[in-house]
Amino acid sequence: MNVDVRLAVGKVTSLAVINGRGGILLPAGFELSEKIVTALIKQGIESVEVFDTSENEALNVLNERKIKHILSLFEIHNAPKMDELRECLINQIKNS
Repeated sequence: MNVDVRLAVGKVTSLAVINGRGGILLPAGFELSEKIVTALIKQGIESVEVFDTSENEALNVLNERKIKHILSLFEIHNAPKMDELRECLINQIKNS
């Protein structure tokens, strides 16, 4: 959900916040405080993509995306050590 940055305090970013030069200012999954919103406004950011849910639900969605990404990276590998690494990464996400 795209919202005016001034109304985003307490929301969690659903996508990374990117400046005009393509640099990442904030990652997806970042909770926006008043101080951060003020800094984004100073950077010329007018709107941000945020989750339309609670912080816990938002983090669950991000974790699901991360796990899907890891699974896609490892689907071409068919080696026990790679399977072990994949499971280790997924477990790390689940336990964070």
